[in-house]
Amino acid sequence: MASRHDVVLAVLPFLVLSGIVVQSFAGVLERVAGIGGGFEQLPLAIPGILAAAALVGHEIAISPPTAEDC
Repeated sequence: MASRHDVVLAVLPFLVLSGIVVQSFAGVLERVAGIGGGFEQLPLAIPGILAAAALVGHEIAISPPTAEDC
C-alpha cells in the first residue's frame, strides 16, 4: 500500500510540469480564440517548480518521514 510520502513523490512531476502545460494551453487558446493577451509570455514554469518545492517543504515541516514509513 502506498504511503502519503509515496503519493507526494508521485505528484511532484505533475506539479513541475503543470506550469508548462498551462503555458502551452494559453498559447493555443490565444491562437485559436484570440483570448489571453500576453498570458503565454509569462514564465509559468517557475510557479510549477515553486509549488513542488512548497509541497516538499510542507511535507517535511508537517509530517516528516520516519523509520516506520519505510
